[in-house]
Amino acid sequence: MVSWLILMQVACTSKKKISYIDVLNKMKDLRSLAFLPEKGENCAQWSSWDRQSKYNEKTGKYENWGANGDGSGNYIRKEGKSIVMAEMEGPGAIVRIWSAQPEKGHVKIYIDGQTTPVVDLPFHQYFDHSVFPFNKEGISYKVAEGYDCYLPITYNKSCKVVADSAWGLYYHINYVSFSKDYQVEPFKMSFSEEQTKTLEEINTFFTKQQGIMPYSISNKDETIKGDIEIEPGKTIELGAIKGSRAIKSFKVFPHFMNRFDATIGLRKMILEMDWDELGNPEVWSPLGDFFGTTPAVNPYHTLPLGMTDSLMYSYWYMPFSKSATIKITNSGNKKYSFSYEIIHEPIEKTEKFGQFHAKWHGDLEQVSDDRWPDWELLKTTGSGRFVGVMLHVMNPKGEDCQQYAKDGYPWWGEGDEKFFVDGEKMPSTFGTGSEDYFGYAWGNPSFFQKPYHSQSMTMSNIGHQTLSRMHITDNIPFQNSFDAYIEKYYPNACGTLYNTVVYWYLSSNGKDLYKPVNVNIDHFTIPPDIHAENNYCIQGDIIEVSIAKSEDIVYYTLDNTIPDSLSLVFKDKLKISKECTITCKAYNPLSKVWSLPSKVELKMSTWQDAVKDLKDLQPGLVYSYYEKDISWTKILDYSTMEPAITGVADTIGLNMKHREDNFGVRFKGYISIPEDGVYTFFLNSDDGSKLYIRDLLVIDNDKNHGFIEKSGRAALKKGYHSIIIDYYESCLYQGITFSVASPTIKKQNVPATMLFHTKDK
Repeated sequence: MVSWLILMQVACTSKKKISYIDVLNKMKDLRSLAFLPEKGENCAQWSSWDRQSKYNEKTGKYENWGANGDGSGNYIRKEGKSIVMAEMEGPGAIVRIWSAQPEKGHVKIYIDGQTTPVVDLPFHQYFDHSVFPFNKEGISYKVAEGYDCYLPITYNKSCKVVADSAWGLYYHINYVSFSKDYQVEPFKMSFSEEQTKTLEEINTFFTKQQGIMPYSISNKDETIKGDIEIEPGKTIELGAIKGSRAIKSFKVFPHFMNRFDATIGLRKMILEMDWDELGNPEVWSPLGDFFGTTPAVNPYHTLPLGMTDSLMYSYWYMPFSKSATIKITNSGNKKYSFSYEIIHEPIEKTEKFGQFHAKWHGDLEQVSDDRWPDWELLKTTGSGRFVGVMLHVMNPKGEDCQQYAKDGYPWWGEGDEKFFVDGEKMPSTFGTGSEDYFGYAWGNPSFFQKPYHSQSMTMSNIGHQTLSRMHITDNIPFQNSFDAYIEKYYPNACGTLYNTVVYWYLSSNGKDLYKPVNVNIDHFTIPPDIHAENNYCIQGDIIEVSIAKSEDIVYYTLDNTIPDSLSLVFKDKLKISKECTITCKAYNPLSKVWSLPSKVELKMSTWQDAVKDLKDLQPGLVYSYYEKDISWTKILDYSTMEPAITGVADTIGLNMKHREDNFGVRFKGYISIPEDGVYTFFLNSDDGSKLYIRDLLVIDNDKNHGFIEKSGRAALKKGYHSIIIDYYESCLYQGITFSVASPTIKKQNVPATMLFHTKDK
């Protein structure tokens, strides 16, 4: 099967045909990335990189390799008053156009030897949505000061891109070339009805369905689900799959108490995937990094990877011929828990798939002096495709590092990407800056998420930055080898560190050089954990914080401002006497790194009076039981749902359930409080639960997780107080317990003698 012609094949003729709709459909086709490339298939980039960088064939050395004058003075050649930006032989397609500053000068695209350009627009109109078909916001847009257009421009024989004066500043033009065995349908500005419909469908998917699996569901699909608790130092197998199949969806539902917990856990849990029992895992990465962002959980979406507050997803297509083994190892010092779901489908053994690889690493071997400032992303041999990268940058000192950067470059991301295909001496992809490669510009630290690229973690360029670039239509095929670098101007001595996960497909006889390495969090300064149960305090409560490293200093404010080095220093404990917002930041004096802020809005809990004049009290709580055939990830709004059954429960439990998964229960009634006091309540559940007392949310233990106990307190007067307990179960194990403690009551399950309802409840 042919990698660029999966969706539509025609009978063999002298030329195999690729329609424009075929090319459009590749924009969200992750399955085709797994096919090994054909001979003659490639992807490269024209850009305004500084032509002073050269390879001297006589000396075998690179000259001016860090030259960085990547502005408008760099192009292929001049033709009259115009410049030639790009020039390619067909058949092929332009699949990405980027600029940092497109202006009013026209950029013209000539194809197949025609004397009239197929596109002739002021450069800014490629991105500003003023002209069809460049007006689709999911495909052409401005993001974080960068301008990106992913609308394919196809050609059959040749393509030349020419710019008039005043076109702007900085450009990339990425293009793919097909085998000469193909005939491609050339681009036209006027679309057919079917082409317009396809373009609209893709744009809708990119703008309104981010995070949705891009594959159809089949009755041949099989699903593995589970709930996991993993002890320190232990390895747990999530799945062992036999046969010729492919994983097309892998989701993890992490169960962390807070960001403090998640920051450590997602680095200390290591994901391994092994295809066909070859020995060296083809996937090896800290769990969070594999899903495209770090540290902790940072909600974002791209086409193949993303996160929400409750789940992490991968839609990379991962085929195997005989078997697949997926494991998690806990390299930390505490127990973690999570749920997971793996969907896989059968494949034909005759299909020429490569194997999916994803490897995490930090600093590898330094390049030779003439190659400064190249930093290795990936080196591999064999046949395959490079399909993406996540880069985590730790830049603690920001512009204070200028003294280390050559020629006075003022920030971490000045470096270019350089991709060498099949032994090239000069890279066929040579960029103009790290932020340009990731699709934004001018070092803008804004959060953004698009189908093919993201900046999912940002601390204004001083601290953590996490970026991704997914090469989908611009994946880079290679037949023998692929070497990828990105320039890194600041040395580790400045505190600027890079970690990366690279994603690629490789033939079974190819060489993956990356072995498991030590993963640490030494360069993380983790936000303090503020211990304030349910954000409510009783007069005179003591607030405490936890820090990840003993040397961390915690600064805090109580007025909703962000702390700095002039703020108060947290000393062990803090007594709260009034409502306030406590904001904390940790500072590590050894690494000189600040954490993100932790913030809790503290409300003072007033004493709650008992409900008066209750009539017809009966033992037990009224329950309403709900079922819904969806994948539950949180408590639903039960007030809008019709219960399957109702009844009365003596105590909190699940005796009424009619199924094992995807159901919910609401318990409602009154709890009898024997004397005035501050009571602590506990919910231990798998999956989510919540406790309300007198409309006050006392415990929030929602979302998918294994058995986790959370507590909350309330100051209650003697008598009856209304309560609601909501619970839901997603998959596998289920259960819930409800406990109470007070200065005079030892912690115990709430007995039936404390629970009541009235006939109208």
